[in-house]
Parts: sequence; structure tokens; C-alpha cells
Amino acid sequence: MESLTIEIDENGKVVVHIQGVKGKGCESIEKAIADALGKTVKSDKTSEYYAPAETRRLAIAKGV
Repeated sequence: MESLTIEIDENGKVVVHIQGVKGKGCESIEKAIADALGKTVKSDKTSEYYAPAETRRLAIAKGV
């Protein structure tokens, strides 16, 4: 299950934890947050980043 935790300390420092997103999928989430909140000072990758991304398939049937 994917989750996002945002911590803001008394000095305004923001720490974001992205969990449950495998592979480079977290980079797009991280970029969106940085675009909204400001420059990223430090980014630490977890073991989930290096895990193979899950493939999701969607089948669409026409005329059903």
C-alpha cells in the first residue's frame, strides 16, 4: 500500500516519506512535492526504490 507522510518542524523544515512505491515511480511524486513546496535539499533512496517496479495491466473491452 502506498503512503505519503509529511513532517513540518517548528523551523519550517519539511521532511517527506514516500512508502510503498517501488522503482523510480517515487521520483515523479517527489518532483510534484518539490514543485509545490520548494527546492529539495536532500533525497535518500530506500530499498523500495531499487526494487523492481510493479507492472499494472488494464484490459478494455469495446462494445460490452
